[in-house]
Amino acid sequence: TICCLLVLLSLSGLFSGLNLGLMSLTPHDLTVIQEAGLANDKKYAKRILPVRKRGNFLLCTILLGNVLVNSTTTILLDFLISGPLAIAGATLAIVIFGEIIPQAICSRHGLKVGSQTIWLTKLFMLLTFPIAFPLSKLLDVVLGEEVGARYTRDQMSALLKHTKTTDIEDREKTIMTGVLSLKNRKIKDVMTNLIDVFMLEANRIVDDDLILNVHGYGYSRIPVFEGR
Repeated sequence: TICCLLVLLSLSGLFSGLNLGLMSLTPHDLTVIQEAGLANDKKYAKRILPVRKRGNFLLCTILLGNVLVNSTTTILLDFLISGPLAIAGATLAIVIFGEIIPQAICSRHGLKVGSQTIWLTKLFMLLTFPIAFPLSKLLDVVLGEEVGARYTRDQMSALLKHTKTTDIEDREKTIMTGVLSLKNRKIKDVMTNLIDVFMLEANRIVDDDLILNVHGYGYSRIPVFEGR
């Protein structure tokens, strides 16, 4: 009985972790990782993507499995320790080992855990097929197919500003956010008033003072005017 409880708690933790780890990764996320992720992440995403594309079926399988093992755990504990102790013991065991610990792990390593346990996921999808599959089809009809993340220009700009990366410099982020805002910007928003423009008169002698002056401004292109 104790061995059965350990197995059930392990399965409860697995289902809980997969619910967070797999369902938080959309097919769009996995496709991006497959195309531009690290070598190991590409491999993990490739394994998960075919299953994750059937999102409602996967969700029904995970939830059915989780409810089943948690209910069985409570029944077994009640058999070993009757009364309020069984309820308290089942609650503590499920919350700690079936929810908190696995979700803490899968929130950080969901891709790896999901990939390495994908065979178990497929097995439970097969076992729960008679119930999970019809339920998933009902969800498909009622809710429609899963839609990937969509961002507006402002959301994309905010995403770039607040995303921490190792290979994109702040200057590059500024350029990209600037490009995203071009559609809504007018010439007057980026223009420099004529009186503030650094210009050179056409007949000005190129001497040391002029060279130092130009260098001080740091411009690569300077307007030249003749007359007024």
